[in-house]
Amino acid sequence: MKKVLLWGGIGFAALIVIGLLIPSEDTKTTETTNTPAAEAPAEIPATTTTTQAKPKEWVKVFEFSGKGKKRSDLFELTGGRAKLSYNITGSSAMCYVYILDEGDSLEASGGFPELSISEAGSDSTFLTKKAGKYYLDVNSGNCSWTLTVEEER
Repeated sequence: MKKVLLWGGIGFAALIVIGLLIPSEDTKTTETTNTPAAEAPAEIPATTTTTQAKPKEWVKVFEFSGKGKKRSDLFELTGGRAKLSYNITGSSAMCYVYILDEGDSLEASGGFPELSISEAGSDSTFLTKKAGKYYLDVNSGNCSWTLTVEEER
């Protein structure tokens, strides 16, 4: 019991000493400067500029046309939404369009066509390609075709 009282007394004394060492809010000094109204800087009026974001539009990145089996030159996508539009003319048309990465080939990697068209007409399909350089590998029969790659920018 004596030990409990002894340690309790020591703890209480320690709290008192700590309380004396920590300055209270009353004793802290703060420096304030009062500036007369005449010396106060003039208020600068807020200026607001309203710049409207330019709406995105479809930009033609690449166009390729022909018939039979052909490979295109390279074109570049920057990572925006992209689509491939086509116009196929001819009877009994068959057209397969592959979009391949620069340096890749259909013979080396295989793959599935982005477009597989079995009749003449016009339409488009969205692409899921990241930013990079690509080319078209087209295999068609009994038709002429025009392919257009567009990207929203």
